[in-house]
Amino acid sequence: MRGGARAAIAAAIAAAGLVSGAGPAGAHPAGPPTPPPAPPVAVEEIPAEDVDRYRSHVTAIDPPLGGLEARILDGQEKFEISWTGQTPLVVEGYGGEPMIRRSAAGVEVNRRSPSAYLSGDRYAAVSLPEQADAAAVPSWQPLDDAGSISWYDHRAHWISPERPEIVGDGTEGVTIFHWRIPARLGSRDVVIRGGLDWLPDAVRAERSGGSDPLLAAGLLAGAAALGAAAGFELRRRAG
Repeated sequence: MRGGARAAIAAAIAAAGLVSGAGPAGAHPAGPPTPPPAPPVAVEEIPAEDVDRYRSHVTAIDPPLGGLEARILDGQEKFEISWTGQTPLVVEGYGGEPMIRRSAAGVEVNRRSPSAYLSGDRYAAVSLPEQADAAAVPSWQPLDDAGSISWYDHRAHWISPERPEIVGDGTEGVTIFHWRIPARLGSRDVVIRGGLDWLPDAVRAERSGGSDPLLAAGLLAGAAALGAAAGFELRRRAG
């Protein structure tokens, strides 16, 4: 097992350009805190009373692209994209390596991408295999021809069981940080931008017990492939 995977992912996330949000006490100075190194077991999770207090959301796709959609599922859990264009869209991982490719042929995951393995677990509590190397030539693993793919993108949600300092006593809503997920469309750079918010008590109460209506937009198709595909979900659109 390679030690320090969670610490490494936090460092990569910080380097990827998280921008602190504005708030009455000033936003968290460096985005998510660096989680301590941990084995892929006995991970401390976000307390149940805080789960519904986080909300991540997409704010922009730069530049705007017809056929590209991005959204957050279940408050702050999984990040989902769909792409209907002909040119392959490649989402970059935490180290800038190709991680996911969506083209007319379907969805593929780079088995050499460390980010692909880390993104298969909500808390990045995984052991990276020896083949995981961000500098290596990509090895693309076909998954399916589903319309979209979702995964735990740790740039777009809170990964620590500890509350962000900016939320204070938790009674007021605040933006914790702004995030960005880079991609490539041929020779063009594409950036999906968003933010992570802490919800006040009243808003949290309205959301509790409800389901994200986006989940009803299509049927889940399980990824049968192993390895880097674990933790990824494919979604076929109805109609």
